[in-house]
Amino acid sequence: MKHAHRLNFALLIAAALCCSLSSCSGSSVSGFQWKSGDGRPQAFTQQASFPQGAEGVFTASQSSNVYTLRKPLVAKQGEMLAAKLELASEGTLVTFRYGDKSAGNLKELRFAPSRGETVFYLSVTPGERIASCGVAVNVPQTSTGDAGQANSSGSSELQLAQIQWLAMLPSFQGYEKIREGEYRLSDGFSYTPDSHNTIWSISHDYGLASGAGGQDKVPALVVKYAKTIDADITVMAGTRFHARCSSPAKSFLIPLESFSLSQESIRLRIPDSVSVEAAYVERIPAEEARSIDPGLLLSLPSIPSGDDYAYYRWDLLPEVLVFDFRDYQTQDDYLKRLAFYVEKKGFAGRLSADDEIASLHGWNAHDYRSEDLAAFFTEAKQSNFPLNEKEKALQEFLVSQKVIARSGQGFKGSGGAIISLSQESPPYLRHTFLTHESSHALFFVDGDYRSFCISIWDAMSDKEKWFWYLYFGWMDYDTSSAYLMANEMQAYLMQQPYAAAQKYFTTTPVNRMLEHHPELTEKLDAYMTEFGETFTLHAMEVQRWLEKRYGFAPGTTYFLR
Repeated sequence: MKHAHRLNFALLIAAALCCSLSSCSGSSVSGFQWKSGDGRPQAFTQQASFPQGAEGVFTASQSSNVYTLRKPLVAKQGEMLAAKLELASEGTLVTFRYGDKSAGNLKELRFAPSRGETVFYLSVTPGERIASCGVAVNVPQTSTGDAGQANSSGSSELQLAQIQWLAMLPSFQGYEKIREGEYRLSDGFSYTPDSHNTIWSISHDYGLASGAGGQDKVPALVVKYAKTIDADITVMAGTRFHARCSSPAKSFLIPLESFSLSQESIRLRIPDSVSVEAAYVERIPAEEARSIDPGLLLSLPSIPSGDDYAYYRWDLLPEVLVFDFRDYQTQDDYLKRLAFYVEKKGFAGRLSADDEIASLHGWNAHDYRSEDLAAFFTEAKQSNFPLNEKEKALQEFLVSQKVIARSGQGFKGSGGAIISLSQESPPYLRHTFLTHESSHALFFVDGDYRSFCISIWDAMSDKEKWFWYLYFGWMDYDTSSAYLMANEMQAYLMQQPYAAAQKYFTTTPVNRMLEHHPELTEKLDAYMTEFGETFTLHAMEVQRWLEKRYGFAPGTTYFLR
């Protein structure tokens, strides 16, 4: 890809365009289509004398043409003028001049794209009349690759470029390599070398906030890279994000609502070691925009007034639904009874009435596999248990999101899971809770990981398990479930980098328990003397397994921060 705004050959191209623009009206074009924003083909003519059926074929002697609509188009909010060209050589300079000449409103843009097929996106102002589009191509003497290909018009002269279509399309800003030899490229995009990095800049002010595509689409930044590598892309647009490029998805997206839109452009600092194949801003389906890296939750704006929660899907594990609740009470309204049904000692496996659990603590963050959700709602339905309105709404929502499905007189799980946080939690706890809860989701949906963690638990001696049973029992977990014990063990081992595991386990949970049970001091001291180092060893086992499978850094389960 060449620089999008290279100005070489400007005088030559301008002269060619002026010659074309001054010529008289020509014949109708049949070699390619020009479509309006609703997809309807438009009638238009050429001003040069290119052969019929080859009006968009450019050669050295016929290097520019102007196409004029019989009836001008009026640009709508969120639209851009797009042109797809096939270029035969590297280094070809393509110049567009478009707009309404009669109104003195012609814009000129230059591109120097890669060889192959490129869709060029040209900015327009809502309400602007588009009456014509002039195109000129020039191949410099120093260009690399083939000089051209046989001319489709039958002439022996080599073809430099060919227009495949013109259209009004929903706004796209940036660059994308779709596949080898096929690209998208817009104005408002540029890049500049910077030491061992390259700064890419993408304008985002062309009607994206409320543009074409309907209310079911939202504007987002999409970035894709060719291969995983332990390096960070830094995204700067009021808010600053760091994206670790080791995700198996080899991509990330950030909704524009996460940025300060007072910024005129989004800038990306890309290390030379990272091969970026796309960085663009576009309106995408709202459900697609919910598929995010979980780390983005820590930077998203507050939940809109009147909403109980926001929800997302984990981009690596789309069967995992992520809830971000307004506050602890709202989260309790939806999930507290579930917590007691699934995990709480003395309550697991039965539905508890409100007055029984009202004074008891649920959890500050939650995780449930779809099979347990299905069992909960099946039990409630078959026993006519009076769920509250929030729980009823959750049931229907989970059905709509295909986390559970109706089956006979009850429900069945999909194999997925849900996790939740609350915006009432302070930032440092949200970070910890997110890692903890998402590691539970991994345990639920990745059978290999689940088996690995269970094997660690099963291999422990009863003497080593003593502390885990003590602590989880004190936390009111149902310690009779080995499945739950292995699951909670791995989540606590994951929630901080393994280098910090021993310090955490020998202080935080110990101090909490001793505050209420000082009589345990001697036993806990003896345990930590014998087994204190095992916390680090087990944490290393778990985190290195996940690093190998998913590319996570120690103590995290996400790539955006």
